[in-house]
Amino acid sequence: MRTPSIAIIGAGFSGIGMAVKLRKEGITSFTIYERLPDAGGCWRSNAFPGAEVDTESDVYRYSFKPYPWSRSHARREELLTYFDEVIDEYGLRERIRFGVSIESIEWTRADGYQLTTGSGSTIRADVVISAVGLFSEPQIPAWPGLDRFTGDVVHTAEWREELDLSEKKVAVVGTGSTSASLVPAIAGQVDQLYVFQRQPGWILPKPVTRFADDERLRRARPSAAQWNRLKALYRIRRAIKGGRAKKIGTAQNRAVQRVAENFLRKSFADRPDLLAALTPDYPVYGKRLVRSSDFYPALKRPNVTLVPRGITEVRESSVVDEAGAEHQVDTILLATGFKAAQFLSGIRITGRDRTELQDFWQADASAFLGLMVPKFPNFFILYGPNTNGSGAHLFVLECQMAFVAGVVKRMARTRSTVAEVRAGHFRAYEQWLSKQWEDSALLSTHNYFRGATGNVVTNWPRGFGLYYLLTRIGRARSVRFSRTAPTLQRLTPTADSRSTSSGR
Repeated sequence: MRTPSIAIIGAGFSGIGMAVKLRKEGITSFTIYERLPDAGGCWRSNAFPGAEVDTESDVYRYSFKPYPWSRSHARREELLTYFDEVIDEYGLRERIRFGVSIESIEWTRADGYQLTTGSGSTIRADVVISAVGLFSEPQIPAWPGLDRFTGDVVHTAEWREELDLSEKKVAVVGTGSTSASLVPAIAGQVDQLYVFQRQPGWILPKPVTRFADDERLRRARPSAAQWNRLKALYRIRRAIKGGRAKKIGTAQNRAVQRVAENFLRKSFADRPDLLAALTPDYPVYGKRLVRSSDFYPALKRPNVTLVPRGITEVRESSVVDEAGAEHQVDTILLATGFKAAQFLSGIRITGRDRTELQDFWQADASAFLGLMVPKFPNFFILYGPNTNGSGAHLFVLECQMAFVAGVVKRMARTRSTVAEVRAGHFRAYEQWLSKQWEDSALLSTHNYFRGATGNVVTNWPRGFGLYYLLTRIGRARSVRFSRTAPTLQRLTPTADSRSTSSGR
């Protein structure tokens, strides 16, 4: 079979996993384009102290690659080692073009897609797979005076290794998952730490287990690793209850909230001021549920001050909060998240009839199973709209990889040059999805899950088992195949496409 040429954009969990899946299916006509100088995606760029997963390591890995994790919740450094092992084991390094950003993707009826890089060179591909993820575009606040600040201003996704915080007065902006890892890691280094919180979030304890060397090896054996993965998936399935835990008023939602409330009360029994400031006024799951056993104790350190207000202005050596109070600081660390709901906003993507993807979406991003959009043939989105938040991120990603690989194999087998989601199936899926958010806690407050109109655009509403079934059925029934271009050609990157010049 002659397989289509494939361009994969991004060398994080999605892109590397997709390449392995294609290779396992006998498809080698792919090239990965990564804007960073090395693989790892968000785990490469988010180099801030304390960076680690809040999901068990047993499920935060590929099903085909066990690993002797040192902890129950892997840290960034170990994840990067894991990436390198996967890349080398499957011979992917020679297929990755590092330092190459993709600025635009344009469908041409007779010749597939034309991709333009940040250096201005062009690449042709029959199939394009976006693996840029949700967390690739940092959210930078537009505070008045930020450009006049004389100290360091660093977003956690743009961390600089040479940044020295010792004996500094530091402001951390945000109290989400990133802040919950960062604050405990730096609290002992700085002179004074101000933590600015616009709105508190619900936090559950995260018991972390460290494994001895012999246990690490035992757990990495294929049979033990598979068993531990299945047990972890079962625990997630039981906790999510098919999405019922995220519905306001359900017994499952109330049970999770009781755990969070008890953890909060126990942590601040001696600090009623912090208890009041850290108690949310919305139901659990209204924002991303934070998991940390270290964040609350860090807030009680004598050199740490929680400021339960946002910042309104930045001056040369200070920040001003919403109450008008001024705080002298040397460094501002932005744990302000990402433009998660603005899918693919950094790449101009043009499909059939000169339709631009952002115009097709208008306000809120949507895709069939998060993967395919009408009028954009041969274009796939991994970790796309409404595929986050199942609790089993890598399981869902592998469902998507199987979907894409299955479509590509069928293109080759039938000599089809075009694969496009059926418009009727896309509309039916959208209608079904819109009904799933009734009484959802995700609509109860401001969060990164929601698009411009207030609809939830990032998260999956049900359990990961249903998503698995839908991707299996959708791959077989919801994609239309045709021959509108003369032949499938293999991707032959130009010399410029191997450039290491960086762009977006």
